[in-house]
Amino acid sequence: MSYRRLSIQQPVIIYPLAKALLMGIVAILLFSCQSRVTKQEEETVTNGNVATTLSTDSAELAKLIDLTKWKPTKVQFKYILIDNSGKHNRLNVPGPSDARLEAVLNFDPVTFDKLKKRYFLVDYKNSNYNKQEFNFDWLDPAVKTELLTGDSSYHGHPDVFFGLGPAGKIWFLTNKCLLIKNR
Repeated sequence: MSYRRLSIQQPVIIYPLAKALLMGIVAILLFSCQSRVTKQEEETVTNGNVATTLSTDSAELAKLIDLTKWKPTKVQFKYILIDNSGKHNRLNVPGPSDARLEAVLNFDPVTFDKLKKRYFLVDYKNSNYNKQEFNFDWLDPAVKTELLTGDSSYHGHPDVFFGLGPAGKIWFLTNKCLLIKNR
């Protein structure tokens, strides 16, 4: 019986190639994780003392309304601030600032049903809002269509749960509500 001696060869390490391959894999993983994060869009345009913000950032909207109890899955809003404080421009007589908020809050079906039921249980002075007030110029076409072709007997609700105050108006659609606040 003869034994053959097995020789174990030293593996050839192609160090630069292995390093480049590892760095490529890491870069791909980081890029794929980054692409899954939904980037919040926000655009602010200032014209004199009027600042108009369009955003999908729920954290920014939470600075304007109360989202602690009823958390939307997605938001889109337009906030117009007319700054009459005189901080940025010389005004002869500084005065109170004015603002307008228009928002769409999307909810998961379970949360939306609970929210809607709570609103319909609250005793409030009958509102007679016109759906055209909620026909914002920046709305998605599908939301506009749903609003304009919806139930003609429905006339909206005053705000009760989002902290909009007496100037707040709400219009319910399917799993979403439209909000208006003028101050």
